[in-house]
Amino acid sequence: MNIIILAGGHSKRMGRDKGDLVYYDRPQKYYLYNMLFEAGHDVYISQRSDQDRNEAYRYILDPEQNIGPMGGIVSAMEQKYEGWLIVGCDYPYFNLDAVNFLIENRNTDAYATCFIDPESGYIIPTCGIYETRILTQFHKAIERESYGLFRLLKELDVHLIHARENWMFGVNSYDTYQAVKKEMKK
Repeated sequence: MNIIILAGGHSKRMGRDKGDLVYYDRPQKYYLYNMLFEAGHDVYISQRSDQDRNEAYRYILDPEQNIGPMGGIVSAMEQKYEGWLIVGCDYPYFNLDAVNFLIENRNTDAYATCFIDPESGYIIPTCGIYETRILTQFHKAIERESYGLFRLLKELDVHLIHARENWMFGVNSYDTYQAVKKEMKK
């Protein structure tokens, strides 16, 4: 499976690059990459051209315009016109069980297969499998300067699946990061 790790955000709420946060033994974007690569997936990291890169990993650079995660997904699909599993770098509990669950529940007839938050019922747009047919919709959204994945997915036929356990617990603040680190040490 083609997998792109979204690590090109500015992390304004966090105040530091979320992909560089360490939960296990290395920065999260590299931890995810290694886990997924070792499981036999074709993995890339999506990030901005001004971010540091480690030559041991493969990258797909975000377009120069600042259009958020949509830019990383479009860049990936334009490089390899196939379906892509995408995952944000801010999910410290994301694991191979989550990947396998997504793949097993993939609906290739939909524009995407995405997790929904079990508490809020909202689509989690930064973790799912995006099919090639969505690329046209992305281009139309970019032309309208409408870069919100959540907004676009609400308008399309998306196969929704419930996230299990805490796979989709996102870390968006330094306090939350510290709390997760503390919990992981238990």
